[in-house]
Amino acid sequence: MKVLFLVVYIPFFATSLLAQTSLTYTKVIIVSCKTGDLYIDGSLIGKIEADDARQQSLSSGEHYLQVKTASDKFNLATKIDQNTKNIIKIGCEIAPQSTTETPKPTLLIDKQLSLGGTLSNEVQQNILALDEGDNILLSCTVLNKRGSANISIKEYFSASEIFRNEGFNSIDLQKIAVPRKGIYIFNVTTNALFGRDIKLAVARIPSPAGNPNFKTSVRRYYDTAHEEVLTTDAVVHSTSNNSGNKTTIKINLPINTTYWTYWIGVGQDANKRMKDFISNLSAAAKFVSSDPLVLFGLKVIPSLPIFNSTATINYRFMDSRNAELFMQNRPCQPYNFKFADNIASDFSNISSNQKDLVLAMWNPSAFNGQNVNIHVVAFSVRMKLAMEE
Repeated sequence: MKVLFLVVYIPFFATSLLAQTSLTYTKVIIVSCKTGDLYIDGSLIGKIEADDARQQSLSSGEHYLQVKTASDKFNLATKIDQNTKNIIKIGCEIAPQSTTETPKPTLLIDKQLSLGGTLSNEVQQNILALDEGDNILLSCTVLNKRGSANISIKEYFSASEIFRNEGFNSIDLQKIAVPRKGIYIFNVTTNALFGRDIKLAVARIPSPAGNPNFKTSVRRYYDTAHEEVLTTDAVVHSTSNNSGNKTTIKINLPINTTYWTYWIGVGQDANKRMKDFISNLSAAAKFVSSDPLVLFGLKVIPSLPIFNSTATINYRFMDSRNAELFMQNRPCQPYNFKFADNIASDFSNISSNQKDLVLAMWNPSAFNGQNVNIHVVAFSVRMKLAMEE
């Protein structure tokens, strides 16, 4: 019976042993990016240090690797075959990087300024459009050995100041946050008596959430506003009148006047012709104003009514002191920008702003007094800024 038992089981033992020895093992190096305990297929292999290497022989097929730290677990399933790489890394996953790159500064201003000193009160002005969330990198250096400079940055529309530095010699890459989208004015001056040379550099760090096609250039345009200064009738008596044949009218131009226009019409004929002119304008087209003097000042129409008549006057423009001399029949000095004699109507466009302005008129007729209509309109031209869209 014993012999029979051996005959039956020896082949089985040999077959089992052959099956075990036929398994293929591959030597691999396991590298962990974390310090912890290394497990393979659920069995503890031992301690492994971060960035250390541990050699293991793994049989063909799939294996489950795990590194346990005090606060975390790092898992890896791997397959061992003829294509297996010799090094297996675990716990080395790279965190996904943000797709938003940090915006790089763009140089917008890089110039040398020759500033006038305190005697001239010169202000060097630079204008930029900036987006909300932008940052400014400001550098400004006085190139002369002595002297200082001042700089301020103001928002154009609100006039609010976002930065000021006075009496400095050098500013190096000063970072300034832009509070809102808009136009910003950089004003640079010096406290030196005779002026200084200054190096100015301004860079923009774009807002990460801003428009990538944002334009920093600024468009300049001019807006013209008008204001009626005077509309009146004045009587200019004849030379035989006891009151005399001279009359003066004070004209008060607004402080911000850039230029002004006037109309002088003598007698009823002048009034009728102007009314007819206005009626014809209204019937012809729709204009920004019904006042022909405004339209003439804005260059919408080329002229105002001019005609000949027996009713005429002479006129000059002068200051108040000379107007007094004029009324006293004493020698006087009028302005020379415009004057006329023996006119029934006249008009002109005057590119100046006299702080002291008087219209002086006299009537050459010995018998006929004249009723004169005077109309004056002032115009103010303002430069405005707009962002490029």
